Amino acid sequence: CMHAVYTKMDGRGRTGFSDAEYETHVVHLGRSRLKSSIRTSALLAGFSLVALVEIEVEPNVPASLLIPFAIHTAVLIFVHLSSLMLATCLLPELEAIGSTPHPDLYSYALIVAKSFLVQLCWVLSNII
Repeated sequence: CMHAVYTKMDGRGRTGFSDAEYETHVVHLGRSRLKSSIRTSALLAGFSLVALVEIEVEPNVPASLLIPFAIHTAVLIFVHLSSLMLATCLLPELEAIGSTPHPDLYSYALIVAKSFLVQLCWVLSNII
């Protein structure tokens, strides 16, 4: 959950933090998730590609084992490269807009940080 840090509430259900502090936290959290997704996806896609290329198959290995291995490895590479590309496209938006003091642009950075694409990058690189 994006607001897990802000679960400490007073008796009336408020967090005790201002909206600006919360928005800053969400933008920084989105930025760190994208950076983590980039590192993880690049590493796992690279290892998967090397595993697919460097495998030595003996002649007596049945095709019923090789085909699922190749499909699984190709899907894994596709998922991590997709996550890497999405995160690489979204991160400059948060880096550029999140560092400006202009409130309208900062609210746009908040929308980007909360977007479905940031969550998708995080899931693709860390769960799948």
